[in-house]
Amino acid sequence: MLCEDNNVKKHVLITSLSKNPWDAVYSLYGKTAKANQSPLALMQLLPPKSLPQQIIVLCTKALEEQFDQVKELMETGSSAGIGGGSGVGTDMQITVRSLSIPDGKTTEELWQILHLILGAVPPGCRLTLDLTHGFRTYPFLFFTAAMFLKALHNVQIEAVYYGMFDTPGDEKPIVDLSLILDMVEWFYATRTFVETGQASHITGLLVPFENRPEGLTGPACRPYSMVKTLRESFDATAAGA
Repeated sequence: MLCEDNNVKKHVLITSLSKNPWDAVYSLYGKTAKANQSPLALMQLLPPKSLPQQIIVLCTKALEEQFDQVKELMETGSSAGIGGGSGVGTDMQITVRSLSIPDGKTTEELWQILHLILGAVPPGCRLTLDLTHGFRTYPFLFFTAAMFLKALHNVQIEAVYYGMFDTPGDEKPIVDLSLILDMVEWFYATRTFVETGQASHITGLLVPFENRPEGLTGPACRPYSMVKTLRESFDATAAGA
């Protein structure tokens, strides 16, 4: 198990597996790795600081055999180049556990899967999602769970990875879709302001965009000043509501 500093939150990866795995060359951060399951590729491509301490694999009965194989590779360090080829290799041990879920064919089963995910993720942790494999309902469930975990359990979303199998070429890029979660935050903040006049959420989202980089001067500062003016306008409107 990775040593966890008292000031560092536990990092958890939630993923799923392919029932019929096949070798593919994944690319991320300018590096490539060959694997037959996306989490195996991620463990090779992520830098050491971004590696999870625990991997939770959503597992239907049909995936139990695949899970056993992935668990062995992960926990023995047999997945070559773990940590982006940094030399961490077999010295690193990662805890891998399965989360048994139904197939999600009914409304009741979908709610059950969401409930199981919410119960499996430790409060206050750092969370990474891998949407590459699994049924097409999984991305919706993952995103929904992420929003609940962020709002209710103070979970920090690190990244939302997806391996793009349908792209042309031999390399299949892994992209980070966490921007979509940010879009949901902006939607919620906008709706709250429109319906209630409360601006704290939307102004909180604007603050990072008004902090100009150190040393920036002249006309290049204008966009940051505009964001500050916009934030102050929201505050003034909310105060007068």
